Amino acid sequence: LGWLVVASSFVAVFCSYGFLNSYGVYAELYKNNLYKDTPAAVIALIGTLQVAFLNATGPFASPLSSLVGGFKIVIAMGGVIMGLGMIIASFAKSIAMLIIFQGIVVGIGAGLCITLCVSVPAPWFTKRRGLAIGIVWSGSGLGGVAFAPMTRKLMSTVG
Repeated sequence: LGWLVVASSFVAVFCSYGFLNSYGVYAELYKNNLYKDTPAAVIALIGTLQVAFLNATGPFASPLSSLVGGFKIVIAMGGVIMGLGMIIASFAKSIAMLIIFQGIVVGIGAGLCITLCVSVPAPWFTKRRGLAIGIVWSGSGLGGVAFAPMTRKLMSTVG
């Protein structure tokens, strides 16, 4: 059962960090097509806020899981918040809306999800704990490698 926890945590980190690590594809689209007159620093602020709010939300994830009745609920909440943030951001008509929804809301959702996914597998292992956590964390890099080209392709074909 411990390896199932590792696999599910890997998938969550793969998807969450994969999306965050592919922000450069979004920044390129925003700068070259949608918001040409917006300074690059303002566009970069979106990705910066994602990571900042991911890290700022992390310390609240564990106490929140105790408050709401379990880590599964908080991880699911994080995934839903990330998804809603991106759905709302897809309708954004201004860079300010992107900053709020793709930057802040997605960052909060990622913080709730990733923080717990990395810590949940540890109690299941005594001998192979490092390997288990390493597998979970490998989802972050592999997600970026997978999401960036996928996002670029989707943007060129679907829009």
